[in-house]
Amino acid sequence: MRVALVIPCQNEEQALPQFLAFLLKEIESIDHEFLVILVSDHSTDATVEAARLESSKWAHKQSNMSLEVIESRLWKGKSYAQMAGAERAAGADLVIFMDGDGQHHPKYLRELIAKAGEGFSVVFGQRSTNYSRGALGKLGILVLRLIKRLVGIQDNSDYGEYLLVAGTTLNQLLRHPNFGVFPIGTVVISLDQRHSTIPIEIVPRLGIDKTNFKFFDLLKKGLYELVSEPWKFLGRVLVGTLALSLIFVLYGLNIGFTQMSSGTTSGVGSTIVLLVLFCTLNALISLVTLSTLVVFIQTYQRSKQRAKVGAFGEDG
Repeated sequence: MRVALVIPCQNEEQALPQFLAFLLKEIESIDHEFLVILVSDHSTDATVEAARLESSKWAHKQSNMSLEVIESRLWKGKSYAQMAGAERAAGADLVIFMDGDGQHHPKYLRELIAKAGEGFSVVFGQRSTNYSRGALGKLGILVLRLIKRLVGIQDNSDYGEYLLVAGTTLNQLLRHPNFGVFPIGTVVISLDQRHSTIPIEIVPRLGIDKTNFKFFDLLKKGLYELVSEPWKFLGRVLVGTLALSLIFVLYGLNIGFTQMSSGTTSGVGSTIVLLVLFCTLNALISLVTLSTLVVFIQTYQRSKQRAKVGAFGEDG
């Protein structure tokens, strides 16, 4: 069985040697053929040089593995780097996505592959509950989960980007217009494939310390999740908007008729408050609509760029 590992990395010069040593030790014990694809996402340090040095070492080994390096000369983001690696991995029986900073430990590879052997097309690494976030990060996750519950979207916040897809599922993933723009977990979930999970622990990063997701990073990721398939929740949003609008209008009319019949203006303050709330609600809906439109345009532009490989260089 041929297994491809797609590993995007950015400025991981210090982490790569140790991470690849862990990876090498693990896959040498697994009886499959492995193709490791490192995608440098416009690294500004010596990440590419470190990766090529390790690749030359692997080339001299008589083993079941090979290491290739893809260099992005333009910064296009992690999702695009994952897509570039996935295109190179086409034809593999299984494709595993993981990070190159050491947080996704190679010790889970065997379990991911074993779970796929049970007939699952997708296997997610589900983060354990001890995954640490800052206070704002936790607040962002709580808000995102609340919004998802209100609009009827399944919450997969614990599904990370350490995941496996079968070769047939990879073909569908590569045809998906959102692949390369949205977080990969969101796109894979939208394929509606039979999936399973394994519990994983996110370990400390190797090399230099980097800050975990900030509040606005989580907000952006959550927005991508919400607008990735808006047709799933637009019905609820429209019904809710119409219901609130009707309540505001009826309440305003009630205040107006009451004032007219009594000759007073005591309800003017309440009417103004309701008017402000109504305008705020419409502004939020307009923002979501505009964000959805922007993301769809970005998705279309990225999908057109897939055939253009000039921004990437490959080193075998």
